[in-house]
Order: sequence, then structure tokens, then C-alpha cells
Amino acid sequence: MMRSRFAVVIIFIVVTLVAGCGDRETSRASDVESAPATEVALPRSELHLIPSESVGDTFRVSIALPSSYQSSEKRYPVVYALDANAWAWFGTYAEIVRVAAAVEKLPEVIVVGVGYARPVAEALALRARDLTPVSSDEQDERIREAVPGLPGSVVSGGANTFLTLLDHLRSGTETG
Repeated sequence: MMRSRFAVVIIFIVVTLVAGCGDRETSRASDVESAPATEVALPRSELHLIPSESVGDTFRVSIALPSSYQSSEKRYPVVYALDANAWAWFGTYAEIVRVAAAVEKLPEVIVVGVGYARPVAEALALRARDLTPVSSDEQDERIREAVPGLPGSVVSGGANTFLTLLDHLRSGTETG
């Protein structure tokens, strides 16, 4: 029993660190339009397609709500998970935190998964655009070789712009 509790806590910590959970950040789900359902839904979750003019792309933003969300006015910590639509990560993150809250009596959290409204192969190239702080011609060349046909605007060095998008999602303001 003690081993399983320890394993759940370790998994929760790893997911929290990887996903970039801010310990002081709290939020309620924002009021944005939902995308039409085209996939199997995760219970107590929402899917939104959010265009970003500053990034020049549309993002899939998935939100998993705690079981007490509908009946509570309290604010919840938020875990932001990147690559959320690749390899079913969003569902994995959401269920890990739900199990940790139920079994380990850890706080309930909202999981916000940020992913791409594109195939996984293209999403890998977009990660270089959104997660690298400076441009690199060498990186851009590798991206073009790996995923031919990407728009010329998909280049490395867009981390500041992507961070602005995440800040807009966090604050519930329009994405710019």
C-alpha cells in the first residue's frame, strides 16, 4: 500500500514538473467556444480550438475539470500540459491528477492541455517554433527536411510569442 501511494505521488510530481504547474496560479475555466466533438471525450473535459494571431496558428486547448468543479465556487490550481494532443498525453495527465486527488488526498486541479490542431508529424516541427527561445537556421533546415510542405512562417525562435499565448490562456483574455 505504501509503495503504491509513493508511486502515485512521484508520478504526480513528475507530471506537475513536466507540465509546468505554477504553485500560486489559480483559475476558473475560461468562456471560449468549443470545437465540435470529433473524438472520444474524457469525462468532465472540454475541447476548444483557439486561434492565435500572434503565433499565426490555431491551438487545441483541452481542459479537464475536477469532480467538484460544478458544485464549487472555489479556485483551483492549474497544471499546464504541453504536447497535450500527441500520444494521448492530455488524458494521461488528467487521469493521474484525478487519481492522485482521490487516492492521495492531494488538491484537485484543473488540467489545461495545449496542443496543435495538426497531425503529430507537423506538431513536432511546431514545437521547435514554439519552444525555442532563439532562431536557428540549422534547426529550421532540419524542420523543413523532416516535415516538407510546412509554411515558411514555421521557424524556430518563437518561445516568447508562445509564452504570450500561454499567458493569455492563463488570464482568460483574448489570444493575440
